[in-house]
Amino acid sequence: TDAFSWRTGVYSNDTPNSTSGTGEFGDGEFGDFNGGVSFTLGAGYDFKKAFCVEKADLRLDWLHSDRDAGDLVLNKYDDILSTTLWVKQDATAVVIEGFYASGGDGNNSNVCGFYIEPTYDLLPKQLQLVGRYAYATSTGPLGVLGQSRYERTVATAAGRGDTYNSLYGGVQYFIYGNKLKLMAGTEWARIDGKRESYDGFTFLTGVRVSL
Repeated sequence: TDAFSWRTGVYSNDTPNSTSGTGEFGDGEFGDFNGGVSFTLGAGYDFKKAFCVEKADLRLDWLHSDRDAGDLVLNKYDDILSTTLWVKQDATAVVIEGFYASGGDGNNSNVCGFYIEPTYDLLPKQLQLVGRYAYATSTGPLGVLGQSRYERTVATAAGRGDTYNSLYGGVQYFIYGNKLKLMAGTEWARIDGKRESYDGFTFLTGVRVSL
């Protein structure tokens, strides 16, 4: 409505592919709803008129999860709070997001962090440069987890630590907007803890399809 936006949702922490933590597969499209329940609340306001830009959307979102022992999704934290600012003008845009997650137990201790992602359109709606810096830290020694592609594959200590830094640069070529695009980039990342878990580069190319 005008410059305001809001959203809410209720989710089952069970998944369609499994009815329990045993990995047994189910038949339903929506799972059996045997897990805990999570819900989200979020609100935003677009400050584009005040800043005289195309977009200046500021959002605040909260997710709360009533977790059960057998949950397979939304099962790491009790509460996650995030705030996002997305500014765009002509060929340049930047997204800045900060987050804090609490109520973690075991390896999933409380964690907070942020990322900054600028983009620049070399060719409007066709060729775009992308950069990103990300940082996260946790209260426990193993609260930060490296990315599944492909840091955890080669990292020691299961890719866990208490501090994470990464820096990414790449390009994307839009064939049909974000629904079909080519991507290529390089990312440096480091995971630190009681001992260094990972310090290396990932080189990625691929085709991304979204229906």
